Amino acid sequence: MPVKLRRVLYAALAVFFFPVFLAVYSQKYGTSDSLQDGEIVHLEQSGNEDLDFVLPGGTSGEAMAIKEPNSPNLPFKVLLDVPFTSQAPFGDWDDPRQQNGCEEASMLMAVYWSRGMELPPRIAREEIEKMSDFHLTQHGHFHDQSNADVYSFLREYFNFEKAAFVEKITIVDIKQALSENKVVILPINGQKVKNPYYIPPGPTNHKIVVVGYDDETEEFITHDPGTGQGKNFRYSYKIIENAMEDYPTGLHEKYAVKKVSMVTVEKETK
Repeated sequence: MPVKLRRVLYAALAVFFFPVFLAVYSQKYGTSDSLQDGEIVHLEQSGNEDLDFVLPGGTSGEAMAIKEPNSPNLPFKVLLDVPFTSQAPFGDWDDPRQQNGCEEASMLMAVYWSRGMELPPRIAREEIEKMSDFHLTQHGHFHDQSNADVYSFLREYFNFEKAAFVEKITIVDIKQALSENKVVILPINGQKVKNPYYIPPGPTNHKIVVVGYDDETEEFITHDPGTGQGKNFRYSYKIIENAMEDYPTGLHEKYAVKKVSMVTVEKETK
């Protein structure tokens, strides 16, 4: 249900149940005169989600307000100004380093944002090639990297310390990180997002950078390096929830049991 419609519904329920609440509260705790202006009172409803009411005189200046149940205190919309690059900045998809370069491109976007650096296509291509060659020399391949290894590679290659590896995440965790001014490197099954710009059928193991979210449309805003059209590309919360999936380091392998994780990157202190 769209957020605005859901909030209208909550407000309507609040108006309907408020007299009932006052009666119940008065019977249990005394008369309604004992309630203080601006007090938040919790009402339990059998078979329904709990509601929190702000009594008249609250600091919001409204006669009565209602909070969405089980909703963290997050901004309605976040969009971080992160530079974008495709993993094939000039469309050289036949180059296996760029064809398998979603991890490298995602790390570049995150680190360059953290350090306040621009990322023109020429620099992006050079860096993706150098990162792939480095990984081949040090680790014997340049294909898929698990998120744990992405976290390690950030430290190894960039000498970057402002990252964290987080497992067993939810979409709320992603939104929380973004609200804290952190970008999110997210592994997904690219075939589940149905991006029309992918070369069909799309990558099963893929990394994207989540740069924002929009509760109005219930979408994440991403930099998807798997296409030249990937800047600020939007995926619904439901699509991301279904598609997010970590994968092992190697060549298009899968974990026996599904894992979900993210690497968060924050601004370096100058």
